[in-house]
Amino acid sequence: MSLIKCFECKKEVSSIAKACPYCGCPINPERYNCRVVFKCIMLGKSYSFLKIYRNGALVSTVQPNSYYDMDISSVAPKEKIVVEAWRGRFTNDNKWVIDVPNTKNTIIQIVHMSGNRWGFSVDP
Repeated sequence: MSLIKCFECKKEVSSIAKACPYCGCPINPERYNCRVVFKCIMLGKSYSFLKIYRNGALVSTVQPNSYYDMDISSVAPKEKIVVEAWRGRFTNDNKWVIDVPNTKNTIIQIVHMSGNRWGFSVDP
């Protein structure tokens, strides 16, 4: 048995508890130590990058041909992770919303091919 933080209230609870004794949020031990790796690959000639948001706040900008490794164990099931694909300085071409409760140790690869053509792949 170990102590883990509740997704909702952030208080420490037992890892074997079925729900948080403080707020009632269900405890799912499989969600702890989960990671998502966001990769930005640029095939076209124009500069492209990704912006990653958590609940509307920018958490990272992923430069071309690099990645961002995000620990999602502390992300509550109701929270949203949004990835925006940008081409150049001002053009927001695409936006994806990541379903956090169904995501476990995943590589999300976003490829900018050319113009406003983007590829998106998920490798569990």
